[in-house]
Amino acid sequence: MADVLPEKGHDVWGVVYDIPEPELPALDAKEGYKLGRAKNAYVRRDVTVYEAGNQLKPMVVCTYFAEREASPPLPNECYKKTILRGARHWNLPDHYIAELDQIRTAWGINGDR
Repeated sequence: MADVLPEKGHDVWGVVYDIPEPELPALDAKEGYKLGRAKNAYVRRDVTVYEAGNQLKPMVVCTYFAEREASPPLPNECYKKTILRGARHWNLPDHYIAELDQIRTAWGINGDR
C-alpha cells in the first residue's frame, strides 16, 4: 500500500478526483475503510492540498492514510512501477518522479527476491 508520510522539506504530489458522494462507500470498501470499524487498513481524512503546488490555490480534499504498522513491508516492484506510471501519466514534476523512483522494493515483479 502507498501512504502519505510527513517529512520536513518534502512534498507529496498527486491528482485530485471529483468523486460523487454516493460513490464513496464503494471507494471506501476498495481501500479497506469502514466508518465506525475499530480497525481499518486505511482511515479517510480531510487534508488541505494546493493546486499545482500554488499555496494561493488551496483545496480541502479527503485522502486515505494507512494505519501504522510496527514494521511495514516494502512495496513490490510491480506496485512501484504502477505508481511511477501514474505519476508520469499525470505529468507530476520530474523531481518528484525521481524521488518515487528511489523507493526501495522487497520483491520482484513475479514475487521473487
